[in-house]
Amino acid sequence: MKNLYSKIKKIINDSDCLFTDNDKNFIKRIYSNGINRYSSRISMINFTGGEKVLDAGCGFGQWSVALAEQNNQVESIDPCNLRIETLRKIIS
Repeated sequence: MKNLYSKIKKIINDSDCLFTDNDKNFIKRIYSNGINRYSSRISMINFTGGEKVLDAGCGFGQWSVALAEQNNQVESIDPCNLRIETLRKIIS
């Protein structure tokens, strides 16, 4: 997961997107320890093995990434295009 956090930092630093300082701090915080806590919560409530899952209001995608590890297909939506574009970069 360290590679994921390195990727996140690169996206933030190299991006031509207009992240606010709050966005940058939030993204770093949610991904700094990987997504294990999100994945374990998904497992704990047995939200696994789904054919299609929707992450509505996905934000910067920490739950989408965790859901994708344990389900077949995840669709992520958010009203903020910056967040969707950031998630696309994270999963690419």
